[in-house]
Amino acid sequence: MLEHVPVTPYMKNLYVAKVMADNESKFIKYVVMPFWRLMNTFFDGQFDFAVDFLETNENKWLEIIKQEELKEKQKLVDKEEHKEEKETDLIIEKPIIIIKKVEPKGIPEKKDTEEKEEEKEEYLNKKG
Repeated sequence: MLEHVPVTPYMKNLYVAKVMADNESKFIKYVVMPFWRLMNTFFDGQFDFAVDFLETNENKWLEIIKQEELKEKQKLVDKEEHKEEKETDLIIEKPIIIIKKVEPKGIPEKKDTEEKEEEKEEYLNKKG
């Protein structure tokens, strides 16, 4: 039996409509259609109905692919909109912090020191 045969990549995810439709359309385009066109040419157009049917079938599969791609795009758009809604819900206004310059106490400015020196000299001059 074929127990440990790996699954070929084109046979994976066949339950997904887009993957299945892509496989079917390519199979028709590259395997089935060339055969029936050759048979139709060889038998002078007796298989026109088969070629027409295959073209219709391939177009239906291609339409399914387009529909699935539109669904995927819409899901992405919806997901982005939902993400933006969540982000706006999470915005918290930051408090405004006002920083006021305060002169430290106990450290005199240069002007005060000069005034004090003058006062000190005047006091010493009065005493002496």
